[in-house]
Amino acid sequence: MGMTFIIAESIDDGIKGNAYEIDGIGEYINLYDDMCDLIYKNRHIFGDDVDVFNRLDPYGHVVIKLDEIESFIIASKALIKEDILEYLDSIDEFKNCDVEKEEFIRFANFMIKMCIFALANNKKIFSIGD
Repeated sequence: MGMTFIIAESIDDGIKGNAYEIDGIGEYINLYDDMCDLIYKNRHIFGDDVDVFNRLDPYGHVVIKLDEIESFIIASKALIKEDILEYLDSIDEFKNCDVEKEEFIRFANFMIKMCIFALANNKKIFSIGD
């Protein structure tokens, strides 16, 4: 159920590794299975905004169009709210879901940067499923 997020001219280009470099931090970011599970299992804690991740097809390829990108920024910010991260830590949810907290935060921050880059450069984001 993992997904890879990229910015490319097409899904085929992204699969072939022809993706855009995002501000010197990389070309893609993975939302691993365990992270997907953590988001889904705790959607009531994160709030409705994170449903954009839960609605993605984890086995197919999805085009995230410009008018949808802002919702991914909002969702990514919801994933890293300090009080929510502290609460999940206090109940050992990262450990229970086998997710490294730092990797989870890195994913959300990269998604925010990727979305801002896509909006600034009039590009689409692609979600490539397993």
